[in-house]
Amino acid sequence: MLTQEQLKELLYYNPDTGIFLWNSNWKYLSTKVNAAGYLQVNWNGTIYLQHRLAW
Repeated sequence: MLTQEQLKELLYYNPDTGIFLWNSNWKYLSTKVNAAGYLQVNWNGTIYLQHRLAW
């Protein structure tokens, strides 16, 4: 499970624009759009939907 502290180390979230930016070049972190059209982050084999991370 990704904690809020880990999330803040991995990504920067701008609440005004809703955009996530990488804080660094992480080997096990990737993003893509799923079949339903949601942006998702894959970190260490676990998929997190970006709108849920923002919430």
